[in-house]
Amino acid sequence: MFPDEDQSPPYRSIVALLGPDTQSPATLSLAVKAAQRLGSSLTALFVSPNLTARAVGEALKSRFLDDIENASVTGHWQELAVVPGDDGLDLKEVRAATRIADFVFVSHETAQSLLATNRVAEIPYHLVRESGRPVVFLPPNGADEDSGAAENFATRVTIAWDGGREATRAVRDALPLLSLADDVIVLSVDSDRNGETTISGGRDIAKYLTAHGIPVRLHQTYVAHGDVGGTILSRASEARSNLVVMGACAHPHTLDLSLGKATRHVLDNMTVPVLMSC
Repeated sequence: MFPDEDQSPPYRSIVALLGPDTQSPATLSLAVKAAQRLGSSLTALFVSPNLTARAVGEALKSRFLDDIENASVTGHWQELAVVPGDDGLDLKEVRAATRIADFVFVSHETAQSLLATNRVAEIPYHLVRESGRPVVFLPPNGADEDSGAAENFATRVTIAWDGGREATRAVRDALPLLSLADDVIVLSVDSDRNGETTISGGRDIAKYLTAHGIPVRLHQTYVAHGDVGGTILSRASEARSNLVVMGACAHPHTLDLSLGKATRHVLDNMTVPVLMSC
């Protein structure tokens, strides 16, 4: 299964999901830079669970308005005041805002703070699945404003390819970013020695990307003990990638929001931003 052959539309709108946490300023910087590179509008959605958080939001809003003016980016600030109830934080308005975007940014810390006030078991997968949009998760210690993450975002990309529907969707969703990258690697990782289908599929998706004017390098690897998530991260690090693109796979034996092992490992241990789709 491969993406449709029609041209991928550009990202016209980006949402940055922010909160009263230490990573939100860096998330904002990266989102503004991405919007500038892609010619997109940017909505900053600040989730405010209490009055103290709203004070933080006011400072972040002032910075947001300055940043988009300096970057000549069209932007909109939206504050979502929420109060955790018996059933946890109501994410309906978050879903509504992200569903009308092409692309969503959220930091690891913001996602975890939402998790702390919500009974949804897997907030990251919940955001990807319920928004129906590609979501870029920023790592816990890679969202440092001084790290150069904003300037270098998506210049070197590793695609984690397993031949599945989710990975296919992720590649399709990432096309506007991939078309601007300096280096793109298709990484076929298999934990089964009978993985010829995955490897040959890696060749096919590489041909697809080349047909879209995106030159790629194909890396193939076999994982002896099933540590697919760890292998994805280590290979991306070796390639000096600053973005990983992959499908957000749910646990194959459940119908709930439980993430698959490789996806969970990547989210818990990522050191560069990760774009996920499902």
